[in-house]
Amino acid sequence: MAKRTPHDLYKAITKPTVPDADYPVATVTAGGTTVTGIVKQKTEKIVQLYDLSSVPPVLRSFYPADGIKVGDAAATTPIYAHDLSGYSKDELASVIAFLKSAAGPSKDVTPQELAQP
Repeated sequence: MAKRTPHDLYKAITKPTVPDADYPVATVTAGGTTVTGIVKQKTEKIVQLYDLSSVPPVLRSFYPADGIKVGDAAATTPIYAHDLSGYSKDELASVIAFLKSAAGPSKDVTPQELAQP
């Protein structure tokens, strides 16, 4: 989190379809149900992912015996849906400043920094 700029964090929050190497996303199909989420574990014996379709996210486990198919989620598929329409850029800047503070002392984040690449 400390390495990410306020703009990077803003993009990750407002456009969750942006791929993130730290949090690989997969789609698992088993028994006619398809789940897309963040991979916790993927081995020959089990696939576990956090299903972000509910709050809080649910850890789901799938086994080869279930006849699962695992694929990469399309980069354009949102991994979660949320409504940020009730938040101003000032409020989102405050949230991002809070997130960055977890990595150590940080300064306030301005709405202008959210737009900078």
